[in-house]
Amino acid sequence: MTLTALVLIIAAAAVRFIAPASYTVLVLGLAGILITPVVLGRYGYRPVIAEWRAQWWRIVLVGILMVLTYILVLQAYAMARVSYVGALRELSIVLAALAGWCWLGENFGPVRITGSLLIFFGILIVAVAG
Repeated sequence: MTLTALVLIIAAAAVRFIAPASYTVLVLGLAGILITPVVLGRYGYRPVIAEWRAQWWRIVLVGILMVLTYILVLQAYAMARVSYVGALRELSIVLAALAGWCWLGENFGPVRITGSLLIFFGILIVAVAG
């Protein structure tokens, strides 16, 4: 079992007992508490503060979007079969590759096209075969 599958199973089980928003606050809050000392220990306070001053609105925007999307995923776990939602989440890999190609000028060569098609058809098979 992969780590991703384990996290998916834990999250799906958790939203059966606790509201998705509460679980999101718990998970992301703990992640922030555990990651902050590592970042500060590696980079120090000055670069972190400088980055906050330069990019504060982007940091806040990404934080808000991250919380909202995770709440939506957890809500989907509570409403639908986990196998469907888990497979559909993998579509984010394809969307990230497309975003990198469109906005960041990254190469979208044969390897990414093949990978994207495999993910898409895998999701399609899960949806059709159930």
